[in-house]
Amino acid sequence: MVRGRVDGLLREVHLLDGHLLNKVASRIKVLAEMDIAEKRRPQDGRLSRVLEDRSVDFRVSSIPSLYGESVVLRILDRASGIRPIEQLGMPSRELKLLRSFLSEPSGLVIVTGPTGAGKTTTLYAALLALATPERHCLTIEDPIEYEIQGVLQTAVQHRLGVTFAGLLRSILRHDPDVIMVGEVRDAETAEVSVRAALTGHLVLTSLHTERAAHAVSALLNFGVKPYALAPALRGVVAQQLFRVICPNCKSVFEYGERFLDDPDFEGILKEGAKPSFSVGLGCDECFRSGYRGRQGLFEILEVNDAVRRLILRAAGAEEIEKAAVETGMMTLRRNGFRAVLEGLTTVEEVVRAVNIDS
Repeated sequence: MVRGRVDGLLREVHLLDGHLLNKVASRIKVLAEMDIAEKRRPQDGRLSRVLEDRSVDFRVSSIPSLYGESVVLRILDRASGIRPIEQLGMPSRELKLLRSFLSEPSGLVIVTGPTGAGKTTTLYAALLALATPERHCLTIEDPIEYEIQGVLQTAVQHRLGVTFAGLLRSILRHDPDVIMVGEVRDAETAEVSVRAALTGHLVLTSLHTERAAHAVSALLNFGVKPYALAPALRGVVAQQLFRVICPNCKSVFEYGERFLDDPDFEGILKEGAKPSFSVGLGCDECFRSGYRGRQGLFEILEVNDAVRRLILRAAGAEEIEKAAVETGMMTLRRNGFRAVLEGLTTVEEVVRAVNIDS
């Protein structure tokens, strides 16, 4: 079975005869410069192809399974993978906050979210905005996914013992202004990243948490001291992706009143205004799903005085989020409902993309 992930959901696209599996897997491994004789261990590789007059990279991964090898190709399209921050789909308030974080001479900026939420795209967009001749920008990645002109990019090499933390210590001696650490995975990387932010560097990194406030708890759980994190952290960008209604089969209708009772609709819908909602009826262009393409959904935690005081006393994520909301933070779910009222997506898609209890 050949399946493709379209707009975040798997869809069957082709069935191969069983006897072709080994031949197809071997051909892909040859193109990706992997060992075709090794079928008992997982392998990773990459290949590039020119498709429709543009260069497209593929990251290839193979693992042994019960009936042969499973091969997955991740498509890295340079044309769509790197985009300016204005094209991320952020509401104006969130975009202004992100710009303010990036304008700081030093500090820690975190992009967080589950796997496949578009964190790398946001980090690269931030780097693109920062990469000027006046700044020395360095990255530590695993692996390097896209090349950015004017940025010195390095990759970890686990086989050689070159880790995130080890590379980070080394590149601090290269006089960087901006450092992008692909991901904080351990206590050592967390500690060195915070230390770098405190010593005059702007550090961008990512974490795997569902909410912005949970990123603070994650760093504290890694052993970062509250008195170091509070002055270092500038802000946290939490994100998720939602499917956009197909423009070819888009239709407008009205929901029942019960949907408007949700507190996250308060303040979004103008008083006295009657909301209209959109839905995709399904057509050939969207594979009868009613959706076509995806867009980012964002929640930005600004570390203001109230949040900083809570970090200093190692408060829980719920308490930090409550304080942030009281000072103006728009949650993922609320920004999702704003997208619903703008006709971009549906209530059902927001509930699917964002935890219902968020």
